[in-house]
Amino acid sequence: MAEYLLFSTTFSFAKALLGVCFLLLMAVFPELVCQIAFAMLLFLVKTTLTIVGLEGLLVTTL
Repeated sequence: MAEYLLFSTTFSFAKALLGVCFLLLMAVFPELVCQIAFAMLLFLVKTTLTIVGLEGLLVTTL
């Protein structure tokens, strides 16, 4: 039980720290954060299509 509480607390702290870093980045470099978010979204879509087997569809639509 103690290990779970330690993991849960550490995970919550890490999420909060990541959120604060994201907000600071968004305040200083908003266009960079948007470009990174778009690149990650594109990567996730391409990976999903590759797993499903429809990778050729992405090339023709973009």
